[in-house]
Amino acid sequence: MVLHILAAVTTKYFPTQYTTHIVVAVASIYALYAFSQGRKSNRERDLHARVILITGGFTPLGLTLLQQLAERGAHIIALTPLPVASTGISAIIDLLRSTTNNELIYAEYCDLDAPASIQAFCKRFLQGENKRLDALIFAHEYETLGTFRFVSKKGTKEIQEERDRRSLATFLLTTLLLPSLLTAPAERDIRIINVVNRFYAAAAAGVPDPASFYSNLFPTFVETSDDTAVGSKAKGKASSSLFLQEGIRSLRTIILIRHLQRILDALPSAQVPKAQSGSSSVPVASTKSQKSNIVAVTVSPGISRADTAGRMLGIGTADHILWIGLMIYMTFYPILRILTKAPFSSIQSILHVLFLPTPFKLLSNSLSAEDGPKNPAAESLIDKSRTEMPEEVLKPGALYAECATVVGLKVPSPPHSEEKERKVNEKGKGKEKEDASTYLPKDNEFGGEVAGTIVWEAYESALKMWEKANPTLVEMEKEQERAAKEAKNKSLLQSVPEEREDLRVPRPIQLPPDIHPLPDSVTAYFAYPFTLEPHILTMEASRRSTLAAHAARREAHLKAREEEKERRKREALRKIAPGFEPQGVLVPTRTSSVPLQPEYPSSTPPNPSHRHTRSVMDDLVDHLAALDSGGKS
Repeated sequence: MVLHILAAVTTKYFPTQYTTHIVVAVASIYALYAFSQGRKSNRERDLHARVILITGGFTPLGLTLLQQLAERGAHIIALTPLPVASTGISAIIDLLRSTTNNELIYAEYCDLDAPASIQAFCKRFLQGENKRLDALIFAHEYETLGTFRFVSKKGTKEIQEERDRRSLATFLLTTLLLPSLLTAPAERDIRIINVVNRFYAAAAAGVPDPASFYSNLFPTFVETSDDTAVGSKAKGKASSSLFLQEGIRSLRTIILIRHLQRILDALPSAQVPKAQSGSSSVPVASTKSQKSNIVAVTVSPGISRADTAGRMLGIGTADHILWIGLMIYMTFYPILRILTKAPFSSIQSILHVLFLPTPFKLLSNSLSAEDGPKNPAAESLIDKSRTEMPEEVLKPGALYAECATVVGLKVPSPPHSEEKERKVNEKGKGKEKEDASTYLPKDNEFGGEVAGTIVWEAYESALKMWEKANPTLVEMEKEQERAAKEAKNKSLLQSVPEEREDLRVPRPIQLPPDIHPLPDSVTAYFAYPFTLEPHILTMEASRRSTLAAHAARREAHLKAREEEKERRKREALRKIAPGFEPQGVLVPTRTSSVPLQPEYPSSTPPNPSHRHTRSVMDDLVDHLAALDSGGKS
């Protein structure tokens, strides 16, 4: 029936002459949608017994990432600024545990807008028993901050301050947890992943003056001096574009992570593999190939529908609904559905970076294979290194987008880069003679070492100002102790009864006022004529007499039945034993009508004066004799 209806509707209303155009249009839209979703990771990794710390885990991107990591068995610690016992957080954690069958999902309180809260969390974590960390994923910087001006008139100063706070929170959390990462075993694979938005290209190509970019990295945490006059002018220009503001935030994070990788690679580390039991030598890797087991990378998931486009239109960013942004979002939702990424497509680059093998691991595997026993039969004249496809490895300090490394990104050149680079090279050459592993390697990626040093120092100075403007950890602990002490004292005071003089005197009893007091005379209440009672009594008397008559008839009937039963019983007994009475003596009765005359002999005439009296036994004997004679005849 349904097929017939569809066939009729299609035949009548479908424009068959435009079938080719419709098919081409649908195919084009699907191809555009598939292209907009980007590449998917072709890698997979077992994450059991891997501890992963995630920030921004309760955003649309973060929730999808939590689900994917939990399905692979990862031990997840998600930081949240909300109380862990709140309804929303506890419900999400319970739902993830039940749907993924993974109980190792936890939420920890850490307010990334307060440096004291970050320090308190790191202190708790480092003082705990399990201090293992296999990955740090900072996803809280991916969400776009700020809306278009026609959507909301919120001041750009507060939004820029929030951007700077989130970047400084990443820097502070990384530096506080870095000692725990450095003291981890050398064979452990540790990754630091920073998630940024796609607008870094706007900052790379849209900054008119490179000097203003490096002097104004943190506009809200800049000391007021004459040297920052240029930065204050650039601040007004930068605040005019939302894309440029977000791009500067992403670009400074990219430069910071690349410089962090330089520092990690320059630190002295242990040898890669341990010697095998049958080997007589210890494998030693050269300083050029020896890298840190900690890899720091930056990932750009792309333009997400919820975290990027929706936030720019004010969806989910304010306490109240921004109706203009909501109407625009609903109007252009089909277009946004096609051109922007879903959360599942956005996290593919993050999963790809998390699943790729690192050069450190490949170096360990290659050295282990070289030390192992060789099979002469397996040797061949063909060089397998030229015939086999090279395996993709994770590039330390790189920027990843669409599951691939971003190359050719030009950042603004730092001011006086030639002089600073010459000084750095001279310093590095002098230290190279002493120890070749104590200076930073030279490269020109993302501005080189000079740009990385400037950005690192800007983070440090802004972090000092941020910590100075907010309560420290010691002050926060003292405040918490003082609040706990006050609460304890208050509870103790409430438990102790107060001593007063008036407590010894009993208080007078106050009776409540009468709601309806009785009047002096109740005559007014006797106005009832009592006309209903006689009627009720009369009806009751007639009913009782009727019931008494019925009871008498019933008793008479029952008595008659009992008498009839008794009579029938006596009749039955008399047929068996004539003269039998249950209540008296058995007296036989005469059944024959002819009286028996005694026979006297003729010689002896009867004496009329003396007559023989018959007893009951005589009658019984006569009756038995008659019965006996009757039976014989």
